[in-house]
Amino acid sequence: MLSRIVLQLDGKIDFRQSSLLQGVLMEKISPAYAEFLHQMQRHPYSQYVTPDSKWVIQTLNTEAYEEIVPHFTQGDEFILKHNGQKLKIIDIKAENIPKKKLIEDFYTLRAKNKFKVEFLTPTAFKQQKQYVILPDIRLLAQSLMAKYSVSSEQTDGADMDTLNELIANTFITKHSLRSFVFPAEGQNIPGFMGKVTFYCKGTDTMSRYWRMLLKFGEFSGVGIKTSMGMGGFRMIEN
Repeated sequence: MLSRIVLQLDGKIDFRQSSLLQGVLMEKISPAYAEFLHQMQRHPYSQYVTPDSKWVIQTLNTEAYEEIVPHFTQGDEFILKHNGQKLKIIDIKAENIPKKKLIEDFYTLRAKNKFKVEFLTPTAFKQQKQYVILPDIRLLAQSLMAKYSVSSEQTDGADMDTLNELIANTFITKHSLRSFVFPAEGQNIPGFMGKVTFYCKGTDTMSRYWRMLLKFGEFSGVGIKTSMGMGGFRMIEN
């Protein structure tokens, strides 16, 4: 199950507080589950702050949902460490999607071959120990495929034949981006925000697969440090 809760808070926040909000999340869950998450390379949740100051927490499986979501209720108050900002949850909206719905849509719904994505928080990838701060089809697809496979308890990684087919047949056609830095763990991580349009010239099956990956990615985030608030995005439906 994919789940999302959108928390309306009584104060103004932005992506610069995301790592502090992750600290709030870690304090709310059980110490045992926090330690379990600490040992994982890829986490079964993501969280980020929207441009209109809402805090979004998303989980990718039932265990993560049960361990995280019930700890957040309307009226809860908490204080952000390091800056002392006091916040209260004044409204919660929830959404749940069975993961099998993505598979059903893959087989039953025809997909468009043009996709428009808005990156809502700083997004970056890492390749050969270097930050990549521009959208890259290979890194985008590879990240989404890896996150999907881990959440589905499949092989940890992307199927190379499928990945290469996506790369060979997908092209960025338009973008409107700005560079930003994301403060986390005592450093400023470079990234990008904005809108990207890309076109898949391949088969209908490829377009359906892209749609499934992107729909899943709205819950998982993409790129690095999605549990700290980076890589949040949404598909723009035309």
